[in-house]
Amino acid sequence: LEFRRVLFRSAPSCASVTIKWNPRTYPEVASFTLASKAPGAGWTNHSTHLPGVRSLGVRSFTIGGLVSGLHSFQVMATYTNGQATISNIVKVAVSDCPPPGSEDD
Repeated sequence: LEFRRVLFRSAPSCASVTIKWNPRTYPEVASFTLASKAPGAGWTNHSTHLPGVRSLGVRSFTIGGLVSGLHSFQVMATYTNGQATISNIVKVAVSDCPPPGSEDD
């Protein structure tokens, strides 16, 4: 079974991003894992979600404490037979928070 392209939606804010994805769920999928990659770093797993059998459901996760720069995100589907497949990668630009009071200048 091939893991297809995942539709990602992101909501970047200063030093954090909320990732939403809407994977197609198959009975053979045991779990989904969200991973991210910061600029100049390796991949980090953040969250594992159990799918509902034959359901379509939006998954959402907010990651904070991010450095300024272009971050990558992907989802891994793990199947009941132990095999895994990685989705497409989405890139999101995260910027530093403005200093307190700077919005009023």
